[in-house]
Amino acid sequence: MLFTLTFMLILTASALTFYNSKLSLAQAQTSNPTFHLTINGLVENPLNLTLDDIRSMPQTTEEAALYCVADPRTPLEQGVWKGVELSYLLQQANVSQNALKVAFFASDGFSTDLAIQTAMQNHDILVAYQKYDQSLGGLKLVVPFHWGYKWISSLTQIQLVEYNFVGTYEGNGYSDDGTVTVSGPVPVPLSQESSYPTPIPTVPTQETKPTTTSEPPSLTSIIPTASPAASTPEPQSASASPFILYVTALSTITVTSTLASIAILIKRKKTKI
Repeated sequence: MLFTLTFMLILTASALTFYNSKLSLAQAQTSNPTFHLTINGLVENPLNLTLDDIRSMPQTTEEAALYCVADPRTPLEQGVWKGVELSYLLQQANVSQNALKVAFFASDGFSTDLAIQTAMQNHDILVAYQKYDQSLGGLKLVVPFHWGYKWISSLTQIQLVEYNFVGTYEGNGYSDDGTVTVSGPVPVPLSQESSYPTPIPTVPTQETKPTTTSEPPSLTSIIPTASPAASTPEPQSASASPFILYVTALSTITVTSTLASIAILIKRKKTKI
């Protein structure tokens, strides 16, 4: 019985240690002091910002959905995003008049781009750090009414350039503008144009979902799994709670049973004496 009691106590301590480690990991993802977003290139005031720096700036929320070229009828990701307007960040960096494009880079090397006019004048574009009040663990470029390959995750660098920079997917034949419109076909890589049809999606709105005049091409998602399609996993420390409760209850029952058995044995010994 003493062995059983000791085993249950060890098991309880291990479960509590696991729970605390998950909680610490979630807290580290929420506030990462080593993270930096750099804004450089053709700017008069280069910036090197931490997540806390960005959170201290004027906040904006935007309800928006991300649509994938492979299935333009169904949003791949949607939510209420919180962050800072891209135009505000560029204003703080004081962009040069010679800038032509804005290049965006993720920590894994993925890139995308926007025309300088789009980046400076469209106040719906956010550099977001939260979704539904949950930390993203980094930054995500939210670009409403643009294809998903413009929504770059794990954003670490914004660079202003004076040449026609094109991003990872734009350089492979996808529309550089990236706007979801009814006037143009779904962008298809140049190497695959002869293999897939080109359906024409409608513009997604808050009231209706986009539709196509024919089945969308069975392309791999336009959003790379490492960066633009996947957000950093949100903290899930609460998932350990049922396990903790179960272990605690089991330990309590075991301890109570053990103490009761010991009391009975002591009583029997006294009776024999």
